[in-house]
Amino acid sequence: MKAIILAGGYATRLWPLTRDVAKPLLPLGKKRVIEYLIDELIKCENIDRIYVSTNYYYSKQFEGWLNTKNYKNVEIIVEKTVREEEKLGAIGALSMLFRDLPRDDYLVLAGDNHSSMLISDFIKFFERKKAFIVAAYDIGDLFKATHYGVLRVDSENKVIDFEEKPKKPKSTLIATAYYAVPAEVIDKYHEYVSLGHNKDAPGKFIEWYHRVGCVYAYIFRGYWFDIGKPDTYLETFKHVVTDSYISKKAKIDSSEVIDPVIVEDNVEIINSKIGPYVYIGSETRIENSSLKNSIVLERNVIKSSLIDHTLLSFNVLIKNSKLINSNIGGYSKITTTK
Repeated sequence: MKAIILAGGYATRLWPLTRDVAKPLLPLGKKRVIEYLIDELIKCENIDRIYVSTNYYYSKQFEGWLNTKNYKNVEIIVEKTVREEEKLGAIGALSMLFRDLPRDDYLVLAGDNHSSMLISDFIKFFERKKAFIVAAYDIGDLFKATHYGVLRVDSENKVIDFEEKPKKPKSTLIATAYYAVPAEVIDKYHEYVSLGHNKDAPGKFIEWYHRVGCVYAYIFRGYWFDIGKPDTYLETFKHVVTDSYISKKAKIDSSEVIDPVIVEDNVEIINSKIGPYVYIGSETRIENSSLKNSIVLERNVIKSSLIDHTLLSFNVLIKNSKLINSNIGGYSKITTTK
């Protein structure tokens, strides 16, 4: 069995942060978002190859990241697109991948989801059913369910009804972006694309296929996050980060640190208050400032400022400013004259 991690989107809902950094490579505690999936997959004896599918725009970032890891049997596959308007869509990309990759059973996983689901248990369920499997989660809220694919199952967990983003959901059980695809279902992706159906929303394929084939739901409990927007990214970060990590190469002087925080190498924090729930990327300097509930990437300078519920990309200068619920792109300069 092989695995495909879908990482080919442009994450426009998280721009300008993800204009500079691919969403699956964003920090989530001490790991990157995608690393939680890969670490789980590596533990599964059934998986003999992991493919990460991305676009040309982010390809160098993924290749650079992979070169820093000791992962075995992980390969980057690049779509030849550089803009949102050119993207193949999740289903279109899968159809193309399935034409080029060895014919086998596949796990297909979204590179921006984070959950409590054990992939090993998901595989065991697939091996029992030998059919297309979608991982499902009870989101517990009918309004939230309108943003996802909603399904109903029978006593055997066979999907008997599926509707993508319904205005009036029939349940709160939703499809997550985790799938098990048997080899014999692969041709159905090509058929679906050839019929001119929506190639972007993965749920649209399930909505179509459950009427012509057999689909089962693996229902898991615990937690599930779809890291799509700044608030859900910060919410996921808060869930993951329970303990502080402060690099021995960081310098903290005359400052208060409120756990939990992540402070990377060569960070300088002077006369400031940091935390809770703050990530500070390497080579960042913070002076006379207060930061909480925020993620700050590499090589930033923050002076005499208050930062709360904010995302900062890299090489940003913030001075004499107050940023709340903000998302700041790379190489920005924000100063307020007193």
